[in-house]
Amino acid sequence: MKTIIYNQDLLDEKDVKYRSIRLKALIINSKNELLVGYSHNTYQFIGGHLEEGEDLIEGLIREVEEEAGIKVEKEEIKPFFLRKKYYKNYPEENANSCYEYHYYVINTDRLPDLTKVNYTEAEKVGKFELRYIPIEKIEEEFEENKKVSERTKIVEEENIEAIKIFKSM
Repeated sequence: MKTIIYNQDLLDEKDVKYRSIRLKALIINSKNELLVGYSHNTYQFIGGHLEEGEDLIEGLIREVEEEAGIKVEKEEIKPFFLRKKYYKNYPEENANSCYEYHYYVINTDRLPDLTKVNYTEAEKVGKFELRYIPIEKIEEEFEENKKVSERTKIVEEENIEAIKIFKSM
């Protein structure tokens, strides 16, 4: 599994007060299409935050079911990338943070079941929807979407990084 660490301030783990662990799934079907979410004008891989007491795989299974209504098995989940980003004095002065993004691949032809999803209020407000995009067109789609706003640019650049790592493996 590839790991990339962004830590320009050279923070030590003992200096981290806040930690956020996020799980992201590249769900790919046999047509070589990637299932992504689209909300607040931004693409996102299916996933979300790890909850207290969950292990990474349990959290990902829960998130995939909440966002896509797809029940996946542990054996279908393959980790491929970890990105860690450290921030000095964020979210407040004298409080450093670390954001971990754990990426996984899930190959399945199971279709989303919108009767089983459980969207957050933010996802509802952002009009969260699911889209299938061919893998060979996904980078182009993310590149085009970077033009929407500064926020989408940041998210889409992270998405492109993950896709490039996935394709290189």
